[in-house]
Amino acid sequence: MTKKQKKTLKRILAALVLTVLLAVVFHFTALPWFVQLALWLVPYFIIGHDVLRKALMGIKSGEVFDENFLMAIATVGAYATGDFDEAVFVMLFYQTGELFQDYAVGKSRASITALMDIRPDTANLETENGLEEVDPEDVPVGSVIVVKPGERVPLDGTVLEGSSTLDTAALTGESLPVEKTEGAAVSSATVVLSGYLELEARRVGSDTTLSQIVRLMEEAASSKAPISRLADRISAVFVPVVITIAVVTTAVWLLVGCSMARPARSSAIWWESSGHSKASGWSKLVFFRSSRGMSVWSL
Repeated sequence: MTKKQKKTLKRILAALVLTVLLAVVFHFTALPWFVQLALWLVPYFIIGHDVLRKALMGIKSGEVFDENFLMAIATVGAYATGDFDEAVFVMLFYQTGELFQDYAVGKSRASITALMDIRPDTANLETENGLEEVDPEDVPVGSVIVVKPGERVPLDGTVLEGSSTLDTAALTGESLPVEKTEGAAVSSATVVLSGYLELEARRVGSDTTLSQIVRLMEEAASSKAPISRLADRISAVFVPVVITIAVVTTAVWLLVGCSMARPARSSAIWWESSGHSKASGWSKLVFFRSSRGMSVWSL
C-alpha cells in the first residue's frame, strides 16, 4: 500500500471504531439530539472531510454532479432527517470501496512497472567489426544479434544458429524451460538459460511482444470498461434530473404549509388547549415538512 492508502485505511478503522462505540452508547443511553449530532459528526468528519472538500471544489470549478457531490448530498440529507448513524455508515462504505479501487489500480501499475524493468537495455549486434552493444530499439529489422547464456532476449526474432533452453515465465507464466532450436521464434524478455543463440531480428522497439503487452496493460489501466462509460453517459442526464426532482419536491413540502394554514392553526389551538405551547405545534409541522423534503435529497 502507498502512504495515502495507509492513511485512508487508518481513517476508516478510526471512524469504524468510533461508530461502533457511539452505536453501543446510544443504544443504552438516551441523550439529547444535539449531543448525538455533535458526537456523530466526529467520525463523519474523520472519514468524509476530503469528500466534502472535493464536492465544494467541484462546485467552484463547475463540475458539480460528480460522485463527491452525490455523497455529500446523501450524507448531509441523512443528517438533516436525523439519521446520524446512517450518514456515517454510508461514508464508511464509500471510502472503503474507494480504497479497494485505488489498491487494485496501484497493483496494476506496479505490474506494468515490473514489466518495464525486465526490458534489456542493450543488444549484441553482429557487425563487420564483431559484436557491438547497441540500444535494442536501434537494431535494424533483419539484422543478426547474439544472445549469451544468462542474458534476456532484447527483441522478437528467429533462431538462425544454436540451441538453448529459455525461461519464458515473465511473459507466459510457464514454469518449465522451453527448448529453442534453429528456426524457432523467440520473444523479447525471455532468458537464455544455456547455449548460444544467433537471432534474426523480426520485431523491434514498440512492435515486440513485451512492448505490446505493456501497451495493452497501460490502456486497460487508464481506460474505463464499456459498462462504466455507459454509466457515465446515463448519469450525465440522470443525476441532474434527480437533483431537480429533489429540489422541486423539497420546495413543495416546505410550501405545502400555506394550503394547510387553517388546519394547522386549528391544530395549534387544540395543541395549546391540551396544555402544550402553540410554538410546539407549529415546530412539529415545520419539522415534518422539512424532513420529508430532505428525505428526497438523502435518497
